[in-house]
Amino acid sequence: MTIAFLFKEIYPNYKLDMSILQEVANVKKGNIQSHVFSGLWYFLEKYRGQQKISNKQILEDVIDVFYGGHGNLASICVSNDFLIKTIGHNKIYVCMLSGLNRTDTIAIHARMVKNKNENYIGYTQVLPTHIKHQELFYNLIPRYKIDNNIFGVLFSDENDESSADEIIEFINTEYRSFHSFDFAQKFKKECNGYKFTIFDSNDSFEIEYQKQKAQLTMQDEYSIIFDKVVESLSEFSLDTLTELLAAIRILETTDLDATHCSQIGVSLRRCLEHLTQEVFDDITETNPGWVQKRWKAFADAEKDNTEKIRNKILLDEIKEIINMTDKVIHIAQLNNKSVHESILISYYKKILIRTTLTIDDILDIFILKRKVKVDNTLFSYEYLD
Repeated sequence: MTIAFLFKEIYPNYKLDMSILQEVANVKKGNIQSHVFSGLWYFLEKYRGQQKISNKQILEDVIDVFYGGHGNLASICVSNDFLIKTIGHNKIYVCMLSGLNRTDTIAIHARMVKNKNENYIGYTQVLPTHIKHQELFYNLIPRYKIDNNIFGVLFSDENDESSADEIIEFINTEYRSFHSFDFAQKFKKECNGYKFTIFDSNDSFEIEYQKQKAQLTMQDEYSIIFDKVVESLSEFSLDTLTELLAAIRILETTDLDATHCSQIGVSLRRCLEHLTQEVFDDITETNPGWVQKRWKAFADAEKDNTEKIRNKILLDEIKEIINMTDKVIHIAQLNNKSVHESILISYYKKILIRTTLTIDDILDIFILKRKVKVDNTLFSYEYLD
């Protein structure tokens, strides 16, 4: 997601950038790839020529920018009076970066609020499909570039270069802790020329717009599948649903550790175990590997070639989920310090998505509330009413 963090402007305003980047480093470990855009938001510009502007009108417009009924992630941490006084009558500084997920953003906001940054107003997820976001955020110029643990301070001409030198000097003399951040192991100045200036703002907006549309399409597709899985499991296997929701709840926890990772892995493994017991009749064997063996028997029992291919693909997916889950559980239980917890969490998110999609495939194959009996000797099966 692309997130815009808003502040009451101070001088020098790059200190506001540093306050956000510090919390990004605290929350999001490892490498980050993102341009960091910044600039001023003159909120009252749209009201130029009007003789009188009501506080109610200002507040409604501000709330629309933050929330706007578009379902975007957003939060304001100041009072309405502060919003009206600050946004309505002052320049607002915006620091915008991409590559943050929901958990990262909420955690960064929580830390900013806890640290009582008196200039911090709040944040909003930037949507290219939101008209006011197009107007307010897509003319910002990139100030930094983060890639492969290198923090680049950008400039486009001699005036900008002197500002870049000032920022680097500030970091080296007054903000040396910045060098300890994972994404800032090296520093450099980088000339962008005319890239990202107003001349190509329309092109950059079009790219962001297409990216946003693609993201929304994929989110909608997965949302439809997830809704279907939840509704189906609520009728077919409450135990499976309980374990699936338990894994998701743990992933929502801030500051996940190795213990949380092990709990997620156990819940995901139990998802397939419970669903296998629901699908197949008279399961008595629960020795290691029994889930894979049962699905292999099912795949081998199919006579129709097309169905057999489908079942083999399903079997391969189940085996891969189980193997990945077991490996990550093992790593988490060892508390291997060479493997960062963010890597474990990343793998579990991927496994969670694959598990949900596989459950959907299983539910598609079998009519709800029917079980399958596999004859391991004859490799035949039948649907039971």
